[in-house]
Amino acid sequence: MGPTIEVNEALKTFALGGFLTTSTLIIGFNFKIFTNIFKDNTRKYWWLFLITAIIPILIILYIFSLLFR
Repeated sequence: MGPTIEVNEALKTFALGGFLTTSTLIIGFNFKIFTNIFKDNTRKYWWLFLITAIIPILIILYIFSLLFR
């Protein structure tokens, strides 16, 4: 038998919390590295930061959606 509904809900909640924490860390570290690389041009290349921050988060979200159907 598989886990009960309560256990599944708890796992989904913990996975979502982990996803939010990971997303925050990815964006934070990515922004720090991004500003160190581009220094004065950070505002000019905002779109590059957006792409490099969003793509890993979307990949992680896709993996979570496969695991918790």
